[in-house]
Amino acid sequence: MAIPNNLQDEHWKVAHEIAQSLVLDKTDVNELDKAIAYLRANSEQPKAGAKFFKYLSILVKNGEYISHSNKTVEYYESIAAACQQLQPYKHDALLMIQILGWTKRLMRYYRKVGVPDLQGDRSIDVKSVQALARPKNTERPQPHRK
Repeated sequence: MAIPNNLQDEHWKVAHEIAQSLVLDKTDVNELDKAIAYLRANSEQPKAGAKFFKYLSILVKNGEYISHSNKTVEYYESIAAACQQLQPYKHDALLMIQILGWTKRLMRYYRKVGVPDLQGDRSIDVKSVQALARPKNTERPQPHRK
């Protein structure tokens, strides 16, 4: 499965809005990552987008039984609510994966620099976000030799 890299301005807007919403709700990015993994694993199934929304609703409904912390249900609720912005794209699971992948990166970015004032400028330097998303190359410590 090859995920295209062709987000349009409207897709970027959705990714930013979902990321900002989840950061403001203090949602754990790892829970979003699990939802993305579900969508990726099922992306080639018929109606994958619709099944993703059903999956999110099941998480919200049954979250107390599968939660990992006292806040997990709140995370599921935040993710399900924020992801409603993806409804127009439910027929294109690969596009949804791409938007959510950038949403995850943007969440990490917004956690570091803060969420901009929603009335303020929403422009952002994509290269700075990409740099934050990439693991830093660090040198491995060399073993001490005698």
